[in-house]
Amino acid sequence: MKLFFTYFSLIRQKLFRLTLLGNFFQHFDQALYYFMLPLTAPLFFSSKNILLAMLWAHLGLASSILFKPLGAYFFGKIADTHGRIKAVSLSLNGLGWSTLAMVFLPLYSQVGALAGCLFIALRAIQSFFAAGETINSSLILLENASKEKQPIAASFYNLSTILGILFSSICIGFFLSHDTIKQYWRYCYLFGFLTILIAQGIRKLTYQDKPITQPLKITLRSWNINNIRIWVQLSLLSGFGYMCFSMVFIFLPSFFSLITAQSSQTLIQANSLLLILDMFILIGAAALVKKIKIRRLIILCLLLTLCFPFCGFAQALKGSLLHILLIRMFFVLIGASFSVAFSCYKTQLVPYNYRSRILSLSNIIGAQLFGVSSSGLCLGLYYMTNNPWVVVLYTSLLASINLAFFIPQFKLMGKKI
Repeated sequence: MKLFFTYFSLIRQKLFRLTLLGNFFQHFDQALYYFMLPLTAPLFFSSKNILLAMLWAHLGLASSILFKPLGAYFFGKIADTHGRIKAVSLSLNGLGWSTLAMVFLPLYSQVGALAGCLFIALRAIQSFFAAGETINSSLILLENASKEKQPIAASFYNLSTILGILFSSICIGFFLSHDTIKQYWRYCYLFGFLTILIAQGIRKLTYQDKPITQPLKITLRSWNINNIRIWVQLSLLSGFGYMCFSMVFIFLPSFFSLITAQSSQTLIQANSLLLILDMFILIGAAALVKKIKIRRLIILCLLLTLCFPFCGFAQALKGSLLHILLIRMFFVLIGASFSVAFSCYKTQLVPYNYRSRILSLSNIIGAQLFGVSSSGLCLGLYYMTNNPWVVVLYTSLLASINLAFFIPQFKLMGKKI
């Protein structure tokens, strides 16, 4: 009952409601790209080899490895010196116009390989601007919540993210049911551009930054060994969180459509069901964080990931739709629980004056090296080895590395977290 009243008190706050609404529209736009990737890849790359087309499209995600860290540092510095809302406003403007440019991209059938080059280049530009929004929008919410309410604020923030993704999934499902996605995909991006404009307008009305009286200059010389360990650990944990999302909604639908008789349309249409499940888990995760210490929940999620091979992967390889869904539900459970705990953990760990730079860089680098790029990496490994078990190897290895870094740091990183 106490948890219910805490939820209700937060929802009554105008800042809280409108920030969540802005986050909803922003993630609706981003999800369009990921959901349409298996369907639009043959439009921008040669459709003679579907696996290679998907591989090139997923490598388009990996192109952000360079551009997102640059964007993270650029917008992180603006956020720490001029305020969070300034950084978010600039990043959303760039993200909106680059999304609009997607509407006018030529196809492979029109200009050949140039279409794929333009597709990857535009995705890189989007990645630069998206880096400024990812962390700063969540900081707007978490920094205005008390420590005891941060798990619930993180839960609601992630819930608004899922709702935006769910709405995007429903739109894609509508086009798929009418078999018109390849004819009207441009309208999806146009609508995505309009939602970013709405998110930008909402954010300008909702938030006043805290005064930053003593902006700090961050250099490697000012860091001791403990700070570097914290940065590396945050990067690894960020990568793990993104890997869970990437597995459920990006990699596994493409992967199982290639190695089983299940079509990509069937697997993508299951996204809505998985997103609804994610919403309920996020609500429950806030209550779980209040019962279990944050770091214990993080360790539990990492340990459970090592159980991935025992979740029916062998049966899923034989084409069982039920086991494919169970595997994706497993990653939904891990990812949702982990995201709430990790959001609180990293916000409480880093001081305000340089929080945006540290969290943005660790989030982007970890996400790009171990998270978003995991789909392209696993597809590449499968292409080279023709062994589907490389997926299990990757997830288990990432979870093990995180455990190796995280467990020994308890004494160094604060016993109260």
